[in-house]
Amino acid sequence: MKRQRRSAIDPAVASLVTEGERRQRRRRLPRAQQAKARRDAARQRATYDIPKEVARAVAEVAKEEGVSASAVAALLLAEGLRRLEVGEVSLHGLKEPSRSPKYDWQVPTRAVLEVLKGDRTLLVRK
Repeated sequence: MKRQRRSAIDPAVASLVTEGERRQRRRRLPRAQQAKARRDAARQRATYDIPKEVARAVAEVAKEEGVSASAVAALLLAEGLRRLEVGEVSLHGLKEPSRSPKYDWQVPTRAVLEVLKGDRTLLVRK
């Protein structure tokens, strides 16, 4: 059985080396591709686990509106976050205790799908 050799390079140094290699590759590209690579590198990205039904609904809205799914998701998230901040909506009643030591609460997929179908709401009753 072959033993895997541990790297003697510090992870921070390895990160710098990788970034340097990326820059070198970018410099070899034509100018237009260099500009695109810089724009892509500057974009803010986030990854979220969402049910496929929600992803499909976002894609449908994007197609109907003629914009990217990313733009639809960003706008809907921004609206929801704004409404949460001002107290128009709440996660109360949708959260369940989490078994993960990392989080106190979880929102089950079934709750998300119920909200998508309109069977449940985030609206705060006044």
